[in-house]
Amino acid sequence: MIQSMVTAWKKRKKKDIFNLMNQSSNDLNLSSLEISKIVICGSVDDGKSTLLGRIAFEKSLINSDEISRLKEKTDNSTDLNFANLTDGLEDEQLQGITIDVAYKYFKLENLNLIIADSPGHEQYLRNMFTAASTSEIAILLIDSEKGVSYLTKKHLLILSIVGIKKIIVAINKIDIFNYAEKKYLEIQSEVANFIDVNNLFFDETAYVPVSALNGTNVTSNSNNTSWYKEESVFSYMVKYSKSSKQDLRYNYMYISNISVKNDFRGIQGVFKGKSIKQDEEFVVHPSGQEVTVKKIYYGSDEVKSISNNLSIQIQALGDKDISVGDLIYRKDKDLLPANNINGNIINLSTDDMHLSTIYQFQFGTKLVNGRIVKIKKDLSDINLKTNIIGGNNIKEVEILLHESVILGTENSDLSKFIIINKNTKKTVGAGVVNFSLMRNKTITDSKSLININNSSKNFGFENFLIWFTGISGSGKTTLAIEIQNILSKEGIPSYIIDGDNIRKTLNSDLGFSDGDRSENARRVSEVSKIIYDAGVVPIISLITPYESDRSFSRSLFKDATYIEIYLKASEKEVKRRDPKGLYKYASGNKNLRLPATGTTYEEPTNSDVVIDTEENNIHESVELIKETLKKKGVL
Repeated sequence: MIQSMVTAWKKRKKKDIFNLMNQSSNDLNLSSLEISKIVICGSVDDGKSTLLGRIAFEKSLINSDEISRLKEKTDNSTDLNFANLTDGLEDEQLQGITIDVAYKYFKLENLNLIIADSPGHEQYLRNMFTAASTSEIAILLIDSEKGVSYLTKKHLLILSIVGIKKIIVAINKIDIFNYAEKKYLEIQSEVANFIDVNNLFFDETAYVPVSALNGTNVTSNSNNTSWYKEESVFSYMVKYSKSSKQDLRYNYMYISNISVKNDFRGIQGVFKGKSIKQDEEFVVHPSGQEVTVKKIYYGSDEVKSISNNLSIQIQALGDKDISVGDLIYRKDKDLLPANNINGNIINLSTDDMHLSTIYQFQFGTKLVNGRIVKIKKDLSDINLKTNIIGGNNIKEVEILLHESVILGTENSDLSKFIIINKNTKKTVGAGVVNFSLMRNKTITDSKSLININNSSKNFGFENFLIWFTGISGSGKTTLAIEIQNILSKEGIPSYIIDGDNIRKTLNSDLGFSDGDRSENARRVSEVSKIIYDAGVVPIISLITPYESDRSFSRSLFKDATYIEIYLKASEKEVKRRDPKGLYKYASGNKNLRLPATGTTYEEPTNSDVVIDTEENNIHESVELIKETLKKKGVL
């Protein structure tokens, strides 16, 4: 019956969408089609599947055939195992646990519900997170006998991280304590205190004493708990579903794609907020420019306005600098840029996360490099090491992003992010911003009299940057010096930042881990920008093994002539050359990780010139670089 209801609902939903699309109005609002999504979570054997099965049974959401099959699986037909109604996998029923997320679809009066029954074992915490991340309401079960466990606390933290606003705490198996109010109040107090101490962002929290097995307070109030005067679990589900509202505080859209065809340039993304209308002005981050929305398209239809959470395409005046990952938003005093943030994060992988390692933090469609700089508080109560975040651990941390992002007030959708290992491209964690540290709030740009905007007037040349990348021994420093000599003869001032020299000074605190290598490249990029803005050509000689770090460097020089030169040489050849003795030293030192001796070098794919220094000698290599500089118009 449930499956037939799902099919019928899907058909009706599709029909309703077509009807709306054919309406004469040009204002499109699909909010009437939204359904409520609920996640059920708790530790293993807390009774999640039993609770959901009991609701389905008592509200007649299963047919007689399913009841017959349920009775066949139990010795006593009056003592049904309701968990078998929702544990969908054979392995789940055999083991008596939920392994994967089981989604159930219910239609109640005028309300459509999608309920996610999530697994309770800690090793399946990632599955629970996935289910919660798409839900609006949560039912958290707690076994009265076990009380508030560390996994209960993890679930509460995750519900806060993903932005769920309304939770129903079902204090289950209260029958074991003869439905004692004292036990109920004890658990209620502990949960409420944990929420308060950790500043978890829930708009509403309901506490219900429950016996899922006996049906106490599941779909209606029970005389067994005459002291309890509030609503049943099911009543709260309906109440919260009807009052549940999506986050409409801000109006914005992350750009996911730019569609260009002839004279048409379409900016695509998922709009979030109350509405977006033609002729409205929006701000673009990070450029800060203002654009005017001229046309809005939903599918192939042009509309005058559109509502929340829909994929749209817009045409705008002044959009020439908008790129994928940019954010357009309606001006709001609460929307401010930040790159130093305090947040709660969870490690969703089995590998430890480390301080100083460079990760990619994804806000919407925006990927930003950054690192965790400090662990402020261990929220998991199980791993108190100060420099790592173990698998499934949840911690309050400080994060330094290499670029700013736009944040709103507490726990808005803008404050959510996922964490990606920039080398494997796998999602390793997720988090929510608690607040901006605002460490740059009182810092303003200081303008020099001589800078890139007038370097041509003062020096007679247009400034540019040269970045040599390649494994150690490929010839970066040698060619950097040769090019500096050529520029000097042309009267062009330049400065070489060499990997070895910078590590002896500014970056002497860094090692050779992946994270330290990325931080080394970030600092060099920032210093290079300062030199560049002063009207001096930066010449960088740095291995820079990761594409993400090279991309970050280039992003700092958006309107500049940025010349990346990739020097190729085989591992055998650079070890033969070994001008600094590094490879010989590394062979006896496991802590020194060089490309070709344990560290991956990601070969560039968009370099301006690629030179094989085995096939080309110094003179030939210099001529190839000079030719590139002439083509770029800087020599």
